[in-house]
Amino acid sequence: MKRNKSYWIGFYGTIATVAAFVIFTVLKLTGVIAWSWWWITAPIWIPFLIAVILVIVFFVLLRKCNGV
Repeated sequence: MKRNKSYWIGFYGTIATVAAFVIFTVLKLTGVIAWSWWWITAPIWIPFLIAVILVIVFFVLLRKCNGV
């Protein structure tokens, strides 16, 4: 079965996110970088935060368009 383009974009985006998180974690644990753990885990929580904000905006706009 052939997969569509949006599937591959999501797949590679997930791979890039996990790879960035692993690389930053290894660099932090080996002492190469002295970043805060907030920035080390940013590849995980920033896309999640963006998704939550987009869902909230969608529902606010949907409610506004329906006149509720």
